[in-house]
Amino acid sequence: MKFVSLFVLMINFLFVFGQSNYNMSLVGSLEFPNAEGNDIWGYVDENGREYALMGLTTGFAVVDISTPSDPVQNFFIGGPQSIWRDIKVWNNYAYVTADQGDSGLLIVDLNDLSGQTFLYTNFDQNNEFICGKAHNIYIDENGKAYLFGGDIDNNSTSNAGAMILDVTQVSLDQDSVVLPTILGVFDDFYLHDGMVRGDTLWGSAIYEGNFFAIDVSTPSNPVIFNDSLAFHPTPSQFTHNCWISDDGKTLYTTDEVSGAYIASYDVSDLSNISELDRIRSSNTIGSVIPHNVHVDGDFLVSSYYRDGIVVHDSKYPYNLVEVARYDAYPLGGDGFDGSWGAYPYLPSGLILSSEINSSENGFGELLILQPEFTNACHLEGIVKDSVSGVPISNALIQILSFDIVSSNTNIFGEYAIGQSQSGVFEVVYDALGYFADTLEIELINGELIIQNVALLPEISFDKNGRVIDSDSIGIEGANVRLFNGFVFYEFITNSEGYFYVDTLFQANNYNLMSSKWGYQMYCSEQYEINDNSDDILIVLSDGYEDDFSFDLGWDIQSTATSGIWEIGIPNGIISQNQYQTPYSDIEGDCYTQAYITGNMIGDVGADDVDNGYTILSSPIFNIEPFSRPAIEYHQWFVNNGGWSEADDSLIVSITNMSDTVILDVLVAQENNFWDKKTYTDLNNYDLGNELKLVIRVSDFQPNNHWLEAGIDGFRLFEDNTPVSIIDFNRELNIFPNPTRNYINLDMLGVKKIYSITGEKILQSSNNQIDVSFLPSGIYLLTCNDARFKFIKE
Repeated sequence: MKFVSLFVLMINFLFVFGQSNYNMSLVGSLEFPNAEGNDIWGYVDENGREYALMGLTTGFAVVDISTPSDPVQNFFIGGPQSIWRDIKVWNNYAYVTADQGDSGLLIVDLNDLSGQTFLYTNFDQNNEFICGKAHNIYIDENGKAYLFGGDIDNNSTSNAGAMILDVTQVSLDQDSVVLPTILGVFDDFYLHDGMVRGDTLWGSAIYEGNFFAIDVSTPSNPVIFNDSLAFHPTPSQFTHNCWISDDGKTLYTTDEVSGAYIASYDVSDLSNISELDRIRSSNTIGSVIPHNVHVDGDFLVSSYYRDGIVVHDSKYPYNLVEVARYDAYPLGGDGFDGSWGAYPYLPSGLILSSEINSSENGFGELLILQPEFTNACHLEGIVKDSVSGVPISNALIQILSFDIVSSNTNIFGEYAIGQSQSGVFEVVYDALGYFADTLEIELINGELIIQNVALLPEISFDKNGRVIDSDSIGIEGANVRLFNGFVFYEFITNSEGYFYVDTLFQANNYNLMSSKWGYQMYCSEQYEINDNSDDILIVLSDGYEDDFSFDLGWDIQSTATSGIWEIGIPNGIISQNQYQTPYSDIEGDCYTQAYITGNMIGDVGADDVDNGYTILSSPIFNIEPFSRPAIEYHQWFVNNGGWSEADDSLIVSITNMSDTVILDVLVAQENNFWDKKTYTDLNNYDLGNELKLVIRVSDFQPNNHWLEAGIDGFRLFEDNTPVSIIDFNRELNIFPNPTRNYINLDMLGVKKIYSITGEKILQSSNNQIDVSFLPSGIYLLTCNDARFKFIKE
């Protein structure tokens, strides 16, 4: 298990309780003195002005919100005292129900925004009784109104289901008043709320604990689809409201009880309705009560009582993710306070919240909110056993952000999780009987990231291992490294080449590597080990190969005050938009290390070679077994910057510990990349069989230049490339050689002469150069890309 530090938990606490409002801001508000708020709807007039239609315990109010920061009440229509009112609009008429009193249906003509044209009625245009009160109302896209939970048709035996009205012809014109017409009644049981799309009424049967899909294609005879089997229980079985998605495939519900959920369901097949996901606003405060959920495109906008307005991304209905919240009520937990209703459908995009008692004086309040949220970051995948490949159920997945987000895999090992905040986060995967794994994953708003994970079982065993040569003889002192994401071991073999691992776990992705000077590297990135497998056996072939996965005995000598050769994982330093030091080792290495001249993390020049030289020498290698021995390695060399001409050097040579041959001289070069170097025909230098490779990096005065070098991927090999017919000896182009006074070079360009240590002595464009003043010894001359050696007698 991964343990989260106290600091992280404190940050999480501060985020949850100090950052409750996010991705949504308050633009304006209006208090209603001596009244509490209930439901809300919106309205836009022919000039595009937006209005809030607010239900209050004392009546109905229309508020002009065309200037959102300064909402103004247009008018108020009083009514019977009722803590429940509901409002919908059709054809510029508002229809308002109340669940207390007996005033019937309030019809308000919004063409007259003076508030003078309205009518309370209990009767339809045929003078038949509609209802004295109703809990909720919904009007579909065809102008059919559905009254829920009311005195249906004046019938004392009514279950208070739903009455269906035609409101398409309603008019309150004083010369021709036209009232709704009753089309039919669904009264199998009490419906607390509902909404309609096409021919389907989605009814919230609160006391049944289910939502129902009801066929209202024939309003006079509404029936439940699928032979009355098109229903499904909601999580807390107190189904308060429901809302269908824009594509008609997903239904969302709330249960109006403490600690209940917003839930999603696949309703594309009414004979096979299934729950997809459930979410609640406060997992740590289980008593918060959800009220009403509304679908607005990819989002669910919900009034959540004491948690305010809460918004969820529902782009993937099986993975609901909270992306915004605004809470004006000061307290949390249980209670029918705070936000009663939400309206998210205004053309401006503003969201309206009707607050029961959130104003400073404890009265009803209209909140006008500006949404600032985007789609969530979604993360999905499958968690499996790394050995058997079997899915792991009930594995815990946690995103370690400010607010730790958690989820669990289902029986198929599948998980879906997400959050509103983008960025790179640690994600922990954990399951009983397995090692936890932590990955860094970049989460992006509006994007779905797929991350499958294999966890390693915690069943341990031990294993013997041995390193042998090609003749099956054990190799003493061989280096061995064995690791994956869960274990890391390093060994030195004993006199017979053996090593022992006391704790291993069954896996097929071990990294296994071994090396010793005088042998080629062994490297495997997918080594499988299990309790029944054979002992670990590593065969090293003869040869010389070193990618610096291990320290095989290279020698370091230095007079420099900084930038001394060291082995390690390169820490790249950028200047002038280029890496001046290596940022990684070479591609194809078994491990991640190289030799670097100073590897401190800091600015350019903080640990470059200064005030002297640093020399890296290989252990002795024997070229006798090779017909045409050659060596290669990769080199990084940068010498630039400063206020004077760069003059520092890198010299490559081989030596038999008494005589030395220079292979290469580099001065004032800027590679900024790993450059492969190859030197062939080592037998031609007549230095014998036992040699060393020597790389000297020297800083000369003035020491104001950057000087960085790196070495990686050394090997000695048999050169099988075809021999050139022309063996061109560059030294024949410089004469006389040896010389006492002058040297001649038949080549155009600038000639530079260096000492054997790499220090530049003189520079000339002449083809004849006076060297009479030089002390006796060996010197180097460069011209263009050519390099020459001469002897001064």
